[in-house]
Amino acid sequence: MLSYFSLEYSISFSETVDWGNVPPSMVIRSVLGYQLRHLTCVLRNEPSCTDCMLNHTCVYARFFESHLNKKNEVLAGRDRASHPFSMDIFLSDDNKAVIALTVIGQARNYIPYLTIALQRAGEQGIGRKRTPFAMEKITHEGKTFDYSIENVEKKSLFWPDAIGMQNLGTIILDSPCRIKKAAHYLQTIYVDDLLLAAQRHMYILDRLYGDGRFSIQELPNHSSIPVDQHWIDQNYYSSRQHTHMKIGGVVGKIELKNSLDQYSYELLEACRLFHVGKNISMGLGRILLMRR
Repeated sequence: MLSYFSLEYSISFSETVDWGNVPPSMVIRSVLGYQLRHLTCVLRNEPSCTDCMLNHTCVYARFFESHLNKKNEVLAGRDRASHPFSMDIFLSDDNKAVIALTVIGQARNYIPYLTIALQRAGEQGIGRKRTPFAMEKITHEGKTFDYSIENVEKKSLFWPDAIGMQNLGTIILDSPCRIKKAAHYLQTIYVDDLLLAAQRHMYILDRLYGDGRFSIQELPNHSSIPVDQHWIDQNYYSSRQHTHMKIGGVVGKIELKNSLDQYSYELLEACRLFHVGKNISMGLGRILLMRR
């Protein structure tokens, strides 16, 4: 099983934020990463986290860089792992927003650091005009939460523990979904594409951050129909490459034509909790599950 913990930070801006053409989730991720590095890095003169001797123990590096030894057994030949979190931001019309953060495995211990880094980001301001924001409240499952380590451990949940079946009818690709198949990003996504991507993602997350007991099973074929799907690009500034880039994916719906087995349903729940596809730490790959 894979432990996780979800928090919602309700924030209010001093005025309307000028986001430019960059999605708010990417802006928040960027300033959070900057403040977390400033807060926790003890060897700031190192040119990069890759060369730092502490990159496997540093809070920032483990959370935002997620280094791996290339000889690892999970992602052989790769030196970066999936990040142990997913994040969304939901804006309202009155200069308020909610930052939803789901943290996985032992990275739950970093929640106090993340909260302080987010508070500092609010003091420094975000967007083109560096608009400050204040943290109004922190909630967990709708209740005020003090984010102490003891409470995080006590109230953590587990995937796929006690996931009840529901009669699903529609899957909404709520933010751009980037799924690569045969070295190409899919322009049209079916439910079986989501399930295959989720299965691979959960295998990696479980081996890196869970108890290592998740096993890949053979998936049945499901009948589904893509509805109103299209590719959209979003602007993104890469501080690592010092350049503006486009990062996109598919949005739209998937209509299910038959019922799901328990295993497939658990994988879709994983998509809902942790997102699916590439670049999920930037707010991509968010899905919603709608009942019939």
